[in-house]
Amino acid sequence: MKLRGIGRRSVGIVWAGLIAATAVGEQYAFVGARATGMGGANAASTRDSTAIWHNPAAFGFMAQPQWASNSVDRANLGNERFSWELLGVGAGYAMTEDLGRYLDVLAKIDIDELEKGSLSGARENVQSLLSLAGIVSELNKGDSLYADATAGTSVQIGHFGIGLRMFAEGVAYAVPDRDNLSLLSFDDAEDLANEIRIVSSNDTDFVSGTYTFTVLTPAQQNDLANKLTVSDDDDSVKYIDFNLQRLANAGDLEGSEISGALDVIGNLLPGSGGNIESNQTVVVGRGFSMVEVPVSYGWAVNENFSIGATAKLMHGSVLGTQVWIFNEDNDKIFDDLSDNINSSLNVGLDLGMIYRIPNFSFALVGHNLNRPEFKGFTETVMVNGIDRQVKIPDVKIDPQLTAGIAFMPSQRLTLEANLDLLEAGSILGNYDIQRFSIGSELDIWLLALRLGAYRNLAVSWQDWVGTLGVGANLFGVRAEIAGAVSLAGNVEYDGYDIPAEARLYASIGFDF
Repeated sequence: MKLRGIGRRSVGIVWAGLIAATAVGEQYAFVGARATGMGGANAASTRDSTAIWHNPAAFGFMAQPQWASNSVDRANLGNERFSWELLGVGAGYAMTEDLGRYLDVLAKIDIDELEKGSLSGARENVQSLLSLAGIVSELNKGDSLYADATAGTSVQIGHFGIGLRMFAEGVAYAVPDRDNLSLLSFDDAEDLANEIRIVSSNDTDFVSGTYTFTVLTPAQQNDLANKLTVSDDDDSVKYIDFNLQRLANAGDLEGSEISGALDVIGNLLPGSGGNIESNQTVVVGRGFSMVEVPVSYGWAVNENFSIGATAKLMHGSVLGTQVWIFNEDNDKIFDDLSDNINSSLNVGLDLGMIYRIPNFSFALVGHNLNRPEFKGFTETVMVNGIDRQVKIPDVKIDPQLTAGIAFMPSQRLTLEANLDLLEAGSILGNYDIQRFSIGSELDIWLLALRLGAYRNLAVSWQDWVGTLGVGANLFGVRAEIAGAVSLAGNVEYDGYDIPAEARLYASIGFDF
């Protein structure tokens, strides 16, 4: 079985798994182009029908003309009698943990060269072999592609709001089998060691006689030499150390990936004990989709303080599957994907409050306070003629408390910061979400210009994401678009720079 064929097949299965899974990112997807452009910071300054999701307390200040346009009502909610987001759609993705770096490294590997049964005298092929082994050794379910999407409509009439919206989230990740990997086309370990020696003799940067080990410990040198059936000071062992140092300097291999590469290298050779045909590597695709109908009401105690609530009827669907990469029956699994869904009804409850004084607005809003839950299921799939049980776990939407403060020195300028007070889970078990968001909006006649940023504080490896948006309001017709892109950690794959995280939202509506 050729490595190239396996690689292409694996990529296809990963994407199929993700597409099957992506169907509602209740915790992650933004609602509204204004919120997207402002980095998600809208709890204290929300001003239209999307307050259903950001803070229903805003509805209490709406349609209150006696308070309109004064120093307390900088958002001009008092004149907001009717608003309608006719249609809003958005989507986004995030590469979690080390997936972005792994894609970067894998893009440098020439699989065709490793299929030949020789290293063609090229240093790049030795480095490809070590990089591949290192990534396989550390790849885990945290290295995934996480995607979300949302679409819907909402209407505000006076103090009431009602909406219809679909949220979606999906994730695909691999669980590798590191034991059954015998794959490369070398005759035996001695053949591989000889190929590495040939490369080292052609590399003018490597001087065997004066070389000093910098990466491998004496114990690792001995272990590697035994795997390659050579002496500890053989040029093949030295040259592997030489290239491990170069890969570490380039950031292609880090920490435990280096020792992991040494463990895996022995399993790639013929006769290592595990044949690729019996490999149990799986790709897991998980998703959650939900259609919800929220109804909101806000009540202003006075011009300074308002409270609000949103009750949501929620129809949720848990879906997913598990695909064995080297399974002869994968076509049957794909055919059955549409049946791998369990749907149920539940309700959700959001509560919010806003306190405002001249130039400032303070907010606290709780989402999904009753922690709605949707049941998973167990499916039976055929793997090489054997029935296997795959359990898709329940989806529980964790509650979230968001605090916000907005500074509005005039109706033209808004500056806001929001902080999620809790870590909320996702369908990826070890990926939680807790955002800190900052945003700004400047109204210039018919245009609203927005700028913001957010960061997920629940994970240390995720960078800041910048946001930008623009809205146009002409005779009550409002068209808006906004986007977000990670400010660091871009991935270079197949000649293209891909942001580690990105999203887009567009909407059209009415505002009177």
